[in-house]
Amino acid sequence: MKFFMFISLLLGISLNASAMDSARKSQEDVIASMISQQVKHQIPLEKSVSSILRRYPEKVDQVVSIALERYPTQYQSIMAGALHAEPVLACHVIELMLEADVAPASEIVRLAIEAEPAYAQEIVKAAALDDPANIQNIVRVAIQSDPFVSDSVVKHTMKEFPENFVDVLIGAIHAIPDQISNIVEYTIALFPSTSDEVVHTAIINSPESEHEKIIDSAIASGANKEVVIESATLAKAKVNQVENKE
Repeated sequence: MKFFMFISLLLGISLNASAMDSARKSQEDVIASMISQQVKHQIPLEKSVSSILRRYPEKVDQVVSIALERYPTQYQSIMAGALHAEPVLACHVIELMLEADVAPASEIVRLAIEAEPAYAQEIVKAAALDDPANIQNIVRVAIQSDPFVSDSVVKHTMKEFPENFVDVLIGAIHAIPDQISNIVEYTIALFPSTSDEVVHTAIINSPESEHEKIIDSAIASGANKEVVIESATLAKAKVNQVENKE
C-alpha cells in the first residue's frame, strides 16, 4: 500500500512538472510569435520588445532571451527596448545580456548607461560581477558614456569592490583626467590608509602637468605630507625610467 502511495506521489509530481514545462513552452511560443509577427509587419525590434514588456513586465526573462535567440545581432535594439519599457529592471536586463554573451561587458555597459544613466551604479556592478578582471575598462567606459555619473559610479564601485579600488581609480583617471584631483580626494577618503598607493597610482597614470594637483589633493585629504611626497617622488622616478628606456 505504501509503495503504491509513493508511486502515486511521484506520478503527481511528474505530471505537475510536465504541465509547468508545457505551460512555459506555450508562453515562450506565444512571445516568439508576437515578436516575429511585429517584425514581419516592419515594426522595429526595439519598439516590439518595449511594447510586449510594458504589457507583460514579469516576462522580461523570456522576452529578452527569445529576442536575443532570434535576432542576436540586434542586441542593441533589444536592450534599448527592454530598458525603456522597465528601467527599474536595468540590472536584471544587463545580467541577461551578459549571460547571452552577445557583446563585451564594456559595450553592454556603454549602451545601458546611455539609455538609463540613472541606473549607472547598478549597471556597472552587474557588469563587474560578471567580469571582475575587466573592472578598470568597465568603469572607464561607464564614465565616458555619461561623465555626470562619474562620482557616484567611482564611489559606489570602490565600496562594492574594495579589493579592486586601484583598478577603479585607474579607470576613472583615464576617463576624466581633468578631474583627477577630485578622484584622488574621495579615493583617499574611502581608503585613508592607502594614500601612498593612491598617489603613486595617480601620478603614474597621469601627465606631468597634473602631478602637483595630485600631491596637493592628497595632502588636503588628510594624508601624511611626507608619505605623499615620498610616494610621488618614487612614482616620478618610475615614470622617468620607463620614458628613458623608450
